[in-house]
Amino acid sequence: MSTWQPFLSLSSEQAPYPTKRGLMATLFLLTVGLSGCGAPEARDEPEAVPQAPSLSAPLAADCTDPSCPSLIYRTYVPLLRNTQGTGTGLPGAGWYTPLVIQNTDTVNSALVLLEAVPMAGIGTSRSTTAQAAIPPGGSVVFRPDNPTGLPGVVGIPAVATGNFQGSMVIHSDRHIAVTATLSNAPISSTLGTAGGRAKGAFSATRDEDFEGPVEVNYAPVKSGFFGRATRLFLQSTNRDVNTTVTATLRRELDGQDFTVSLTLAPLASAVLDPTDFRRNGIPFPTACNPIPSEARACLAALHLTSSDRLGAVAVEVPTQETVPSVVMMNRLSSGELDYWKLACPTVKKQFPAGSGISTAIALMNVAPVPQTVDARLEGTLEPVTPATGHEYWQVFTDVPSLRSVVASSFQDSLGLLPDATVSSATLTAQSGGDLVAAAVEEGGGRLASYSCIPVTRGRHHVAIPAAKFEFPSRTDAFAANTGITVQSVGPAPTSVTMTYRCRTASSGTFTPYVVQRPIGPYESRVFSPFNITTIPSGSLCTVLIDSSSENIVATANESSESLPSSTQDSASFEGVWMNN
Repeated sequence: MSTWQPFLSLSSEQAPYPTKRGLMATLFLLTVGLSGCGAPEARDEPEAVPQAPSLSAPLAADCTDPSCPSLIYRTYVPLLRNTQGTGTGLPGAGWYTPLVIQNTDTVNSALVLLEAVPMAGIGTSRSTTAQAAIPPGGSVVFRPDNPTGLPGVVGIPAVATGNFQGSMVIHSDRHIAVTATLSNAPISSTLGTAGGRAKGAFSATRDEDFEGPVEVNYAPVKSGFFGRATRLFLQSTNRDVNTTVTATLRRELDGQDFTVSLTLAPLASAVLDPTDFRRNGIPFPTACNPIPSEARACLAALHLTSSDRLGAVAVEVPTQETVPSVVMMNRLSSGELDYWKLACPTVKKQFPAGSGISTAIALMNVAPVPQTVDARLEGTLEPVTPATGHEYWQVFTDVPSLRSVVASSFQDSLGLLPDATVSSATLTAQSGGDLVAAAVEEGGGRLASYSCIPVTRGRHHVAIPAAKFEFPSRTDAFAANTGITVQSVGPAPTSVTMTYRCRTASSGTFTPYVVQRPIGPYESRVFSPFNITTIPSGSLCTVLIDSSSENIVATANESSESLPSSTQDSASFEGVWMNN
């Protein structure tokens, strides 16, 4: 039995697994569906460079407090849970939030201080902290149950005592990237609940992600819509003064507005349910007639303004399951400008063939006037291997202000994209007003979502904090694979270099592997355990993506597809942009 329990697994004693990567290629068409994995390609040999140092280096003695002058960067996690019982805003019991924290500096170690803050903030309850040093390009894992003696894992005792609800601020002396996961799967005696298999993920928000006016927009917000509801988790980023928030839900059925206002104490967090929003004293409805035309009364678009910057995440949960089997999450952008063109790296229509796995894109017009939006779907992965000249168009005319439309195969609005096709999408507002969009992938009893990425956020360098290769082992009940989709947002061909830094379940030392692929203009490329065969099974990796010439964006999808003992939900998240 392994002596190291990874952040999303409690391994049981198992027979050794002989790696048979050759068999994985033949399973590809059946397993690519939610893992986002691409076709098998030629082997990529690892780059022979020295291994990074282990995670055992101590944090500087003068950096044990958030006021430490060398900790100049802040990253915000709006939702941090370790609830052995029930909690606020989430159905059922056993929810917990592990994190993967990546040092994106490949030369210097990073010092990080993790500050867990109760929902009430720092005014009435003292925050608690933990410290870690991260090697160049490496990562550290935060587990809410605070296991001891495990390489590369850190915890906070006050969070591990059970029923913690709040948020986290991560202070660092280097640029970092953070991915948070929300799950109820039972991976230890204190994490999860019996029968739980839900899993969602989101990228944390950094100080450098904020710009422009402080507002948050998102669609769709659901309230009993076919058994689903959306909860909004908000986090104050100001540790000195209160933050005031005003939020509006604009109902899709008739454009009526429902509003709510609240005040957050310094570093406090809060949960908003659709029923907290009211119109003339009447709350937003919690159930609707399931006839499609009337069900839109339980759908809305969110527009929120605040006196200061917010961390925010939307969580969609089932409302009719005692033990939720799925959960979907989207990080919500706060105060961002010039978002008239969005990139959605992965859009599927019945892929693999007959699987029922498809992507729907919820597109919201944030501009104050109606806009016409062009959706171009580039079928560059059709059917699996790269091909050119496969463009499909859908035009959404005069989308009302603060309202949304949906591009999906169910509404025949994916521009005649053929079945059994994977594509990338580019959404463009003809008049140049701002847009937001979320891509939702559903099918096979799994649910995942990511936010489409503004082209203005494209960079030559993107970070992915967590990529799994049958981690922690192929036969572990909570093992996963990660597929990464990289989309070029430039007009010329580019070459992409993926630098994976990986460790196994028993080691805290990272080994680098390098993979290179060409990408055509505006096209996408998939990198996964199905087409990268040199990275060992049982690896947990960080990834730095470098483009030779054009700006790129990226998303990651973690799935249990192809793993015989795992039946977990899927989780997607956006790559973290880095300055060129």
